[in-house]
Amino acid sequence: MSKDIGKKCIWNFHGPRSSEIAQHFLEHTKEFFSNNHLTFKDSTVLKINDYHHQACLFIDEALQETVQKALKPHEILNLP
Repeated sequence: MSKDIGKKCIWNFHGPRSSEIAQHFLEHTKEFFSNNHLTFKDSTVLKINDYHHQACLFIDEALQETVQKALKPHEILNLP
């Protein structure tokens, strides 16, 4: 039996500046968490190709609804 350990929230950015835009987006996302006294597990920017990057935020399942409503991720995945 697997236990759900959290969620991976993904925002996609496209274009020649997608890497820096994804990183900048995560900075504002971290500010949102700090201002609202919330915690996240980890964050990263993933390179899909030169013109597509993903900002990823790893959160506890309990925060999914809050993040969905406020930050509108493009995708939310269950972590194994």
